[in-house]
Amino acid sequence: MIGDSDYAGSGKPGLVEPVSDEPVSDEPVSDEPVSDEPVSDEPVSDEPVSDEPVSGEPVPELPAAATTTWYLYIVETAAGALYTGITTDVARRVEQHRSGKGAKALRGKGPLTLRHQEPVGTRGDASRLEIAVKRMSVRRKRQWLAARISTDEARAVVEQDRTSITKTTYKER
Repeated sequence: MIGDSDYAGSGKPGLVEPVSDEPVSDEPVSDEPVSDEPVSDEPVSDEPVSDEPVSGEPVPELPAAATTTWYLYIVETAAGALYTGITTDVARRVEQHRSGKGAKALRGKGPLTLRHQEPVGTRGDASRLEIAVKRMSVRRKRQWLAARISTDEARAVVEQDRTSITKTTYKER
Protein backbone atom coordinates (compact mmCIF):
# COMPACT_ATOMS: atom_id res chain seq x y z
CA MET A 1 0.00 0.00 0.00
CA ILE A 2 1.23 3.48 -0.82
CA GLY A 3 1.20 5.92 2.04
CA ASP A 4 1.09 9.73 1.99
CA SER A 5 4.83 9.80 2.60
CA ASP A 6 5.38 8.23 -0.83
CA TYR A 7 4.31 11.45 -2.53
CA ALA A 8 7.31 13.74 -2.38
CA GLY A 9 6.75 17.20 -1.03
CA SER A 10 3.10 18.01 -1.72
CA GLY A 11 1.35 15.63 0.64
CA LYS A 12 -1.45 15.32 -1.95
CA PRO A 13 -2.20 11.88 -3.31
CA GLY A 14 -1.65 11.55 -7.04
CA LEU A 15 1.05 14.22 -7.29
CA VAL A 16 4.51 12.80 -7.76
CA GLU A 17 7.53 15.03 -8.02
CA PRO A 18 10.48 13.80 -10.09
CA VAL A 19 13.36 12.60 -8.00
CA SER A 20 16.92 12.94 -9.31
CA ASP A 21 20.33 12.42 -7.71
CA GLU A 22 21.82 15.19 -9.87
CA PRO A 23 22.05 18.64 -8.33
CA VAL A 24 19.87 21.32 -9.87
CA SER A 25 21.93 23.83 -11.86
CA ASP A 26 21.20 27.56 -11.95
CA GLU A 27 23.06 27.97 -15.27
CA PRO A 28 21.02 29.25 -18.24
CA VAL A 29 19.98 26.78 -20.93
CA SER A 30 22.16 26.76 -24.03
CA ASP A 31 20.91 28.30 -27.30
CA GLU A 32 22.71 25.64 -29.37
CA PRO A 33 20.57 23.51 -31.72
CA VAL A 34 19.51 20.17 -30.34
CA SER A 35 19.90 18.15 -33.56
CA ASP A 36 23.18 17.01 -35.08
CA GLU A 37 22.05 18.35 -38.49
CA PRO A 38 23.84 21.49 -39.66
CA VAL A 39 21.75 24.66 -39.48
CA SER A 40 21.10 26.41 -42.79
CA ASP A 41 22.59 29.87 -43.15
CA GLU A 42 19.93 30.87 -45.72
CA PRO A 43 17.73 33.80 -44.66
CA VAL A 44 14.10 33.09 -43.86
CA SER A 45 11.70 34.41 -46.51
CA ASP A 46 8.91 36.81 -45.55
CA GLU A 47 6.81 35.68 -48.58
CA PRO A 48 3.55 33.85 -47.82
CA VAL A 49 3.59 30.10 -48.19
CA SER A 50 1.83 28.87 -51.36
CA ASP A 51 -1.06 26.42 -51.23
CA GLU A 52 0.26 24.71 -54.34
CA PRO A 53 2.49 21.66 -53.96
CA VAL A 54 6.10 21.75 -55.10
CA SER A 55 5.16 19.82 -58.28
CA GLY A 56 3.16 22.84 -59.49
CA GLU A 57 -0.23 21.06 -59.57
CA PRO A 58 -3.05 22.71 -57.61
CA VAL A 59 -4.10 21.18 -54.31
CA PRO A 60 -7.53 19.55 -54.66
CA GLU A 61 -10.29 21.14 -52.61
CA LEU A 62 -11.54 19.03 -49.74
CA PRO A 63 -15.29 18.41 -49.82
CA ALA A 64 -17.34 20.30 -47.28
CA ALA A 65 -18.37 18.27 -44.26
CA ALA A 66 -21.35 16.17 -45.24
CA THR A 67 -24.41 17.28 -43.36
CA THR A 68 -26.99 14.55 -43.26
CA THR A 69 -30.47 15.45 -42.16
CA TRP A 70 -32.11 12.96 -39.82
CA TYR A 71 -35.87 12.48 -39.68
CA LEU A 72 -38.26 11.31 -37.00
CA TYR A 73 -41.06 9.17 -38.41
CA ILE A 74 -44.14 7.51 -36.96
CA VAL A 75 -45.76 4.45 -38.54
CA GLU A 76 -49.18 3.12 -37.57
CA THR A 77 -50.04 -0.59 -37.72
CA ALA A 78 -53.39 -2.05 -38.78
CA ALA A 79 -54.28 -2.46 -35.08
CA GLY A 80 -53.61 1.23 -34.39
CA ALA A 81 -50.24 0.84 -32.63
CA LEU A 82 -47.77 3.64 -33.27
CA TYR A 83 -44.09 2.93 -33.95
CA THR A 84 -41.57 5.76 -33.73
CA GLY A 85 -38.14 5.69 -35.37
CA ILE A 86 -35.40 7.82 -36.92
CA THR A 87 -33.69 7.58 -40.29
CA THR A 88 -31.98 9.61 -42.99
CA ASP A 89 -34.32 8.25 -45.70
CA VAL A 90 -37.94 7.85 -44.59
CA ALA A 91 -39.23 6.23 -47.81
CA ARG A 92 -36.50 3.58 -47.75
CA ARG A 93 -37.03 2.84 -44.06
CA VAL A 94 -40.82 2.53 -44.32
CA GLU A 95 -40.38 0.17 -47.29
CA GLN A 96 -37.98 -1.91 -45.17
CA HIS A 97 -40.64 -2.14 -42.46
CA ARG A 98 -43.32 -3.14 -44.99
CA SER A 99 -41.11 -5.86 -46.49
CA GLY A 100 -40.32 -7.31 -43.04
CA LYS A 101 -36.67 -6.22 -43.03
CA GLY A 102 -37.15 -3.38 -40.53
CA ALA A 103 -37.90 -3.50 -36.82
CA LYS A 104 -39.11 -6.83 -35.44
CA ALA A 105 -41.90 -5.01 -33.59
CA LEU A 106 -43.62 -4.29 -36.93
CA ARG A 107 -43.32 -7.72 -38.57
CA GLY A 108 -46.67 -9.32 -39.24
CA LYS A 109 -48.63 -6.31 -37.97
CA GLY A 110 -50.59 -5.84 -41.19
CA PRO A 111 -50.44 -2.87 -43.52
CA LEU A 112 -48.36 -0.01 -42.21
CA THR A 113 -49.29 3.65 -42.66
CA LEU A 114 -46.74 6.43 -42.41
CA ARG A 115 -48.47 8.91 -40.09
CA HIS A 116 -45.74 11.50 -39.63
CA GLN A 117 -42.26 12.47 -40.74
CA GLU A 118 -40.33 15.48 -39.60
CA PRO A 119 -36.78 16.67 -40.36
CA VAL A 120 -34.92 17.04 -37.08
CA GLY A 121 -31.29 17.78 -37.93
CA THR A 122 -28.45 15.81 -36.40
CA ARG A 123 -28.60 12.20 -35.32
CA GLY A 124 -28.28 13.25 -31.68
CA ASP A 125 -31.23 15.63 -31.97
CA ALA A 126 -33.29 12.95 -33.71
CA SER A 127 -32.44 10.36 -31.05
CA ARG A 128 -33.43 12.71 -28.23
CA LEU A 129 -36.76 13.52 -29.88
CA GLU A 130 -37.39 9.83 -30.61
CA ILE A 131 -36.86 8.94 -26.96
CA ALA A 132 -39.16 11.75 -25.84
CA VAL A 133 -41.92 10.62 -28.21
CA LYS A 134 -41.53 6.95 -27.27
CA ARG A 135 -41.96 7.88 -23.60
CA MET A 136 -45.32 9.52 -24.31
CA SER A 137 -48.56 7.68 -23.63
CA VAL A 138 -50.58 6.67 -26.70
CA ARG A 139 -53.09 9.45 -26.03
CA ARG A 140 -50.35 12.07 -25.60
CA LYS A 141 -48.55 10.82 -28.71
CA ARG A 142 -51.73 11.18 -30.78
CA GLN A 143 -52.24 14.73 -29.44
CA TRP A 144 -48.63 15.52 -30.31
CA LEU A 145 -49.21 14.17 -33.83
CA ALA A 146 -52.46 16.09 -34.25
CA ALA A 147 -50.67 19.33 -33.42
CA ARG A 148 -48.14 18.70 -36.21
CA ILE A 149 -50.29 17.56 -39.12
CA SER A 150 -53.11 18.95 -41.26
CA THR A 151 -56.64 19.29 -39.93
CA ASP A 152 -58.07 16.30 -41.88
CA GLU A 153 -55.24 14.03 -40.83
CA ALA A 154 -55.54 15.29 -37.24
CA ARG A 155 -59.22 14.34 -37.16
CA ALA A 156 -58.36 10.82 -38.36
CA VAL A 157 -55.64 10.45 -35.71
CA VAL A 158 -57.90 11.69 -32.91
CA GLU A 159 -60.75 9.46 -34.12
CA GLN A 160 -58.40 6.46 -34.13
CA ASP A 161 -57.47 7.37 -30.55
CA ARG A 162 -61.15 7.46 -29.53
CA THR A 163 -61.73 4.09 -31.18
CA SER A 164 -58.75 2.48 -29.44
CA ILE A 165 -59.83 3.95 -26.07
CA THR A 166 -63.34 2.53 -26.53
CA LYS A 167 -61.92 -0.89 -27.41
CA THR A 168 -59.59 -0.80 -24.40
CA THR A 169 -62.38 0.28 -22.04
CA TYR A 170 -64.68 -2.46 -23.35
CA LYS A 171 -61.96 -5.12 -22.95
CA GLU A 172 -61.28 -4.08 -19.36
CA ARG A 173 -64.93 -4.57 -18.30
